Amino acid sequence: SNPLNLVRFRNLVNLLCRRRLDNEHDIFIKFISWNSLYADFIHAAFPDVPTLFLYRDPVEVIASVFRETSAVLLARDSRQAEFLAGTTAIELAAMDDVAYLSSCYAHYFSVILDAQPQPKLLSFAAFAPDALEKILAAAFALQPDRHQLRQMHEQFSVYSKDDRNQTGFKDDSQSKHELLSDDHLRLAEQYCRGN
Repeated sequence: SNPLNLVRFRNLVNLLCRRRLDNEHDIFIKFISWNSLYADFIHAAFPDVPTLFLYRDPVEVIASVFRETSAVLLARDSRQAEFLAGTTAIELAAMDDVAYLSSCYAHYFSVILDAQPQPKLLSFAAFAPDALEKILAAAFALQPDRHQLRQMHEQFSVYSKDDRNQTGFKDDSQSKHELLSDDHLRLAEQYCRGN
């Protein structure tokens, strides 16, 4: 975190968030999970912007990674893995993929819980259409009009990673828990319990 990097980051975000239509006033930026390790840097760049950390049961995230490999798993054999997991190369060498991913998620949670100021926290399980208005008000002091709220509600029925909005959303929490063995479930619990 130095002045030049903060300026670069602000410029990049401002470029990505430039207004395209006259009626655009608010923007949401979604960072991937490992960007939580930069919470203090992001806050230093945008100290007046409210933040929300949406967290999910690590078991469900790990199961998703095994279904669709993510960058965090691809980084497993790089030096970046030490940063992501908050551990040493020697400790990483002794971990299987579930232990590595659990260590990463525990590290993300730890950084967010220590961040100053701490972002608002929201469980993925509580992120539901009927709660959206309260969530936006509490986390961002934002009150969307009926049209905006209706558009947001429509998105809840669609799988978030389908850019064509053709795949319906369905709760897969139980099936994700069933993908991991009992040993792996215990391992995830062991790493992430305190967070």
